[in-house]
Amino acid sequence: LKNTDGIFVFCNQAFAAFHGLQIKEVLGRTVHQIVPKNIADILAEQDRKLLQDGETVVAEVGTIRLGKEPRNIIIYKNLHYDAGGKVVGIVGTFMDITERKQAEQEVRKRGEEVKEALSSLQLAHEQLQKTQEKMVQTEKLAAIGLLAAGVAHEVNNPLGFIGSNLTILEGYI
Repeated sequence: LKNTDGIFVFCNQAFAAFHGLQIKEVLGRTVHQIVPKNIADILAEQDRKLLQDGETVVAEVGTIRLGKEPRNIIIYKNLHYDAGGKVVGIVGTFMDITERKQAEQEVRKRGEEVKEALSSLQLAHEQLQKTQEKMVQTEKLAAIGLLAAGVAHEVNNPLGFIGSNLTILEGYI
């Protein structure tokens, strides 16, 4: 919970621990004193826009915690009102979605691997079909060759018989 000047006036232990701080180290500070400037600028702009327009903020932010590994979060922010209905600050919450983002990235990576494997299989299938077509053509040519040899043999046998008998007939004449 921040006041309209962007100063934290309340936070829970989970928020403080996420940033590697104690609650007392968060209270009285601004976002610029808790997170790196590039992220703090984005968060401060969201707060300014929320105070100006009054529209709920839901945003995904890649954040780098001071002194810790990077994390991805979804932030939900809304205006906080006092009992009289006056805006007194911004209430916000966030959810750490780092593991989900890592899982999404892994799914995308695996999807690409599957696409590559499928492409390789399709190429191998096409090559196999072409080889099969060539083998069928080769078998057809071999069958034609055997048929031609058989026909030649069948033609040569009677011709050989006639030729040898002609030689014998010449001897009688």
